[in-house]
Formats: sequence, structure tokens, C-alpha cells
Amino acid sequence: MCMTDDRTVLFDVDGQRLFAGTHNVLKVFSCPSAACLDSVSVSWGSVVDMARTHTYLVCFSCPSVIAVTAVAVELISAMAQ
Repeated sequence: MCMTDDRTVLFDVDGQRLFAGTHNVLKVFSCPSAACLDSVSVSWGSVVDMARTHTYLVCFSCPSVIAVTAVAVELISAMAQ
């Protein structure tokens, strides 16, 4: 059974970007302007929780299949800016 309090947004370490996990899409927004910097298609379903390491954004999804997806941060074009 999955958690009910979903955390589908996460600030980057420096607070300049906001990651948003939607159904099969990772979006990266700039802060505080809220401009969408990048949108990455992924196959994770509905995101329930997100965490950030130095090199990966790790996402947990469910309910039909419990999955953990790791996205290499250097592959997100918004992170190169």
C-alpha cells in the first residue's frame, strides 16, 4: 500500500530549481520565476516521493507497481545552465 501524502515536488540543493514529478513526466522549473526549464519523459507512472543526491534524482512510484526510478541529473538540460 502506498502513502497518501505524496511529495511530488522537490527543490534543488541551491534552491534555484524546482523538480515536479507528474504522471510519466519530470518537469524542472526555475525559482522564483516559475519558468519551465525542461520536461523529461519518463516511465515511472504516478510519483509518490522524490529525493535528490549529488548525481541523481530518485523517485518512488506506485500503486499498480512499486518502482524506484533514478534520473541522472547531468542529463537534464536545465541543470547545465
